[in-house]
Amino acid sequence: MIMKNVTLTTTCNKIPEEKNYLCNISDDSIHVLNVLCFLLCRWDNRTSVVMPEEDIFYLVAFLASAVPSSNGPDGLENILSQNKKILEYCERSHLGVKQYLPHYTTEEAWRVHFGSQWQIFQQRKSVYDPLAMLAPGQQIFQKSISFS
Repeated sequence: MIMKNVTLTTTCNKIPEEKNYLCNISDDSIHVLNVLCFLLCRWDNRTSVVMPEEDIFYLVAFLASAVPSSNGPDGLENILSQNKKILEYCERSHLGVKQYLPHYTTEEAWRVHFGSQWQIFQQRKSVYDPLAMLAPGQQIFQKSISFS
């Protein structure tokens, strides 16, 4: 089995009005919906995880197991399609969600993801990873020194 999940953070006032749609988007696949409430003041702001700028926020995780050989509701393609629908809906509805462990292919998309925290992230990256050796697949930063 392959686990392919969508994990989002959003503010408290967005959950009640959107929960029905988000819970029903999964068609006939079996998902576990995990909703955790966090206080921002208890979160370590030295991490590179992007949090909503609210005192209280939710982490919403849609957990799904895919059977690689299946073409049915438990198949990987179906679950990836549902994940995409969830993310598109959140963007269209301006829910202000941030995806945990996103996959963006441009620096501009990463800038949008980090928002007001982009400069802090950029500074930390230059201090702790000046050669851009960590997470090169994210395509955020280029190596500042090339080796031959």
